[in-house]
Amino acid sequence: MVTSARGSVAIVESGRFFDRELDFSLASREVCMSTGEVAHSVLNLVPAVNQPREKKADELTNGLTKLINKVKRSEMYRRGTIVAAGAGTAGQGGTVQGKIGDLHYCRFRGTRQQPSISCRGPEGPTRGTLGGPYMRAPFDGVRVPAESHHPYKRLTPDTVLSALESLGLETDGRMLALNSYENRVYQIGLEDGSFVVVKFYRPGRWSDQAIWEEHSFSRELAKREIPVVPPMVFGEGETTLNEYGGFRFAVFPRRGGRWPELDDPEVLLRLGRFLGRIHALGATRPFAHRPTLDSGYGEAAYRFILERGLVPPEYAGQYGDLGRKVLDRVGESLKQAGYYTLIRLHGDFHPGNILWTQNDGAHLVDMDDCRNGPAVQDLWMLLSGERHERIIQLSDLLEGYEEFFDLDRRELRLIEPLRALRIIHYAGWLARRWTDPAFPRAFPWFNTLRYWEEQVLTLRQLLQDLDQPPLSIG
Repeated sequence: MVTSARGSVAIVESGRFFDRELDFSLASREVCMSTGEVAHSVLNLVPAVNQPREKKADELTNGLTKLINKVKRSEMYRRGTIVAAGAGTAGQGGTVQGKIGDLHYCRFRGTRQQPSISCRGPEGPTRGTLGGPYMRAPFDGVRVPAESHHPYKRLTPDTVLSALESLGLETDGRMLALNSYENRVYQIGLEDGSFVVVKFYRPGRWSDQAIWEEHSFSRELAKREIPVVPPMVFGEGETTLNEYGGFRFAVFPRRGGRWPELDDPEVLLRLGRFLGRIHALGATRPFAHRPTLDSGYGEAAYRFILERGLVPPEYAGQYGDLGRKVLDRVGESLKQAGYYTLIRLHGDFHPGNILWTQNDGAHLVDMDDCRNGPAVQDLWMLLSGERHERIIQLSDLLEGYEEFFDLDRRELRLIEPLRALRIIHYAGWLARRWTDPAFPRAFPWFNTLRYWEEQVLTLRQLLQDLDQPPLSIG
């Protein structure tokens, strides 16, 4: 960082930027970048240059971060005059030099040198009827939906920061997009040096009542010192669901951590305890406005894929036949399991939603998929490997889990059916969201010939797995 900062100091002190002269008399708080010629605000950078050398790295980092976010909040950027050729990465450079590089990629649309992101590709989807005009992105042949055809088109950086400021939070311009696709989630810096995480809910997915139930469940858990990260409360009415610019959003305290080491028996024991406590509370009453996990979770996705004609002719017949067989077997398995209790679940309890710390244990995040369902749904996603390995892992989990909540052993026969439903649902989820430009960029392998070939093989394997006896725990 210090080396990069010293290079940046030299750039500003020399008055040259990417072999172009900087005219300080034109310095302002707006940005104009066109065909490689740069004129931008240095008002926040000049004071950094005048700092003692040991302070320049931090000062430049903060100054450049604020400058980049000022670009994103400018009138030209909001109108779409300025586009980021980095396809969403501008402003996220990890070093000072990287942040300067981010600025270099901002250009005017409509100039002599067109940025690659705005080059038009052919109309229509790659295959099937995912719909809408497409733009060709600057990487290997993936067609990205036009920005005007997705629900987050209007969620500009200015809207994000203004939404937080509408709650009385003073932001300092630091913004980092976090790894989320269904919703949009950002880490935002505040003037006091702290951070919050803001989640903008996908329009049209959940009702207000469903989101309130998610928040209420999280807050109930947190009050019982269960390590779920609940939404923050604002206003006299203790509001957790907020609205700004047509978007509903919630604000959360930032928590750090890493993926849990699931091959460590002690980690599994502690995770089991957390889950047992969550389910003990979840069993006290069901959700009234959130869905129930049943065979429809996969059926709707399967029908969507077939009705849209997404599977190429080479595999359409096999996918349709095998998918139907898998779903029929899942339905039979659910009936054979007999009566099982439906409780409030986390619903998406995979390692990516567990932030593990050495001292504090877990921070459990992202309750967006919470729903009613069998308790084993929150357990099986922590299992991996061969059958004997999964049995050992499940034993370690249940040792901690059953200190607080008893698992009905009949639910173990639901593990493979639930896994099959999730796999089919996942393919349908990608298909439904493909008109959101974030998805083709994140999942470029979807809807390719190779993808559907692998899906056919997966369905064949699922049929075999559904024939296996359930895991047995003493």
